[in-house]
Amino acid sequence: MRAGHVLMVAGSLAVLEGCAHAGRPVAVEPPIPESSVRVAVTNEYGLPVDVFVSGDGAVYRLGTVAPGIVRHFALRAALLAGTGEVRLYARPMGSGPLIRSGRLRPQPGDTIAFEIPSMLSPAVGTLRP
Repeated sequence: MRAGHVLMVAGSLAVLEGCAHAGRPVAVEPPIPESSVRVAVTNEYGLPVDVFVSGDGAVYRLGTVAPGIVRHFALRAALLAGTGEVRLYARPMGSGPLIRSGRLRPQPGDTIAFEIPSMLSPAVGTLRP
């Protein structure tokens, strides 16, 4: 009989925990400062892709972008401190070729639009002030 009470209490706590978030907005992505270089990744490919950025001798993973989704990232200032040149890369999860942007020289406040096409080919990376 006691085991039944423990399960009922645990279940009640789980319901209360779920209700604790009700009514409060949940932030999907943290805000990006205006002075940062932003990256907007659009994934039209059928699989999620992992996105990376390289610059000034370092490579950083930005995150994963699901199919049909646009995600926004901010570049680290250290990437722009040296030559100011960056490249974006994406690799489909599971398997697939590495997708590369060309060399880009963004300025603070710019947005890089990195588009992953539905048919994998060289991706397009464009700067938008």
